[in-house]
Amino acid sequence: MRYEFVNKLLTIFFFFFWLVLYQNGYGMGGQEHIAFWYECFGIDKTDTESRIKLEPLFQLIQKEIDWVFRKEDSFDDAGEEYLRFWRNLKAKYPDFNTFEYRHRLFFHWGFNTKLKYYEPLKTCLKKLKYSDEQIDGIYRMIEKENDKRKERILKKIMQTTGMSRLYSKALATILYDIHILSDWETGNGLGLMSIDQLRTEILYYGYKYLCNDENLYKEIRREIIPARTAKDINELNRKYLSIVLYENFNELLKQNGINIQKTKSEAIITR
Repeated sequence: MRYEFVNKLLTIFFFFFWLVLYQNGYGMGGQEHIAFWYECFGIDKTDTESRIKLEPLFQLIQKEIDWVFRKEDSFDDAGEEYLRFWRNLKAKYPDFNTFEYRHRLFFHWGFNTKLKYYEPLKTCLKKLKYSDEQIDGIYRMIEKENDKRKERILKKIMQTTGMSRLYSKALATILYDIHILSDWETGNGLGLMSIDQLRTEILYYGYKYLCNDENLYKEIRREIIPARTAKDINELNRKYLSIVLYENFNELLKQNGINIQKTKSEAIITR
């Protein structure tokens, strides 16, 4: 009896130990990503109205980035809509392999990335020794799925915030790339877009379009450009995104049930 009890304890211990290793090795947990997006929006924990409005959006972005496989590579059970892409890819290219990249081989690039410049995918395709025709076919399948996922994010942002497509794309860039930067913070950058490329996207495809105040944009650039680590850049996102949204879209967001609070504390930079 005592032996069985000890075995159960050891099983529970090793399960949680493996869970920690998994999340540290292959990304931040989904709820942690969502919690950080709320912080970047400046949404107070007691603001139930804003959270009810934003939760479906944040859940969607989380799924569009992370959901590829069923249980074998994720604690989330991806729905049929997400599984179809992987099944179709494997049906056409049965020996396709994500190798050590696992789910990060897909959609862990920047929101505006051209896939042929995404090094992990290029590396995988070289290992698999596909013909040029096969490689082109694989890129087409992935690009088609990537476009579908991005479009769902854009439509959801427009529906949730009331923003135009242009502004929604800028906000999507920042939110999407925040997720990838947060994965960098686990200490494992395997399969992730480079920090330099993410910084560039956030500035020139994100804040540049969201900021109507040129001086505010210059201030953000002045702080983000020298930031070297994912944590540094994300701390600046936490500092500035709510300010930018408040200064430029506060009335529109209020009309849509979202109450932005400007960040009051300074970001702590470790460089």
